[in-house]
Amino acid sequence: MTPMTDSTPSPVRRIALTTGLVAGTLDATAASVQFYLRTGNSPAGVWRYVASALLGPDARAGGAGTVVIGLLMHYGIAMGWTIAFFIAASRLRALRASPWIVGPLYGVFVWAMMTRVLVPLTRIGPPPPFNLSQAATAAAIIVVCVGTPIALGARRAL
Repeated sequence: MTPMTDSTPSPVRRIALTTGLVAGTLDATAASVQFYLRTGNSPAGVWRYVASALLGPDARAGGAGTVVIGLLMHYGIAMGWTIAFFIAASRLRALRASPWIVGPLYGVFVWAMMTRVLVPLTRIGPPPPFNLSQAATAAAIIVVCVGTPIALGARRAL
């Protein structure tokens, strides 16, 4: 299969867009529910936290606009991980061969890159102390809601 470029057929782009929206929505829903169950607080806190990556720690006390910025950032990130996988899968057939294996592995990769590399480079500030239970929950959410749907979408499209 040829790499995803400007000349990529429209159905591939449509499936990639749909896949990114599905992954973003599944992840947003799971993160919101998990946050509420863990803290009893409004899921808006999740999206203020995401916005603080760009706006700094003061965003955590922001209003509805900050929540919207966080959600938009979240969907942008989900689309970025989707596009990255679709490009890689268009070049490496092995990534399309077993989405039920590759997807969870990609989910673990996304979780590790986000929590250990990318988020620490943002304005969020220093990470909290490592908590194995919270890390396992977060990684499982990414595996199920992001990695697997993206791998399945890429297999369908490519």
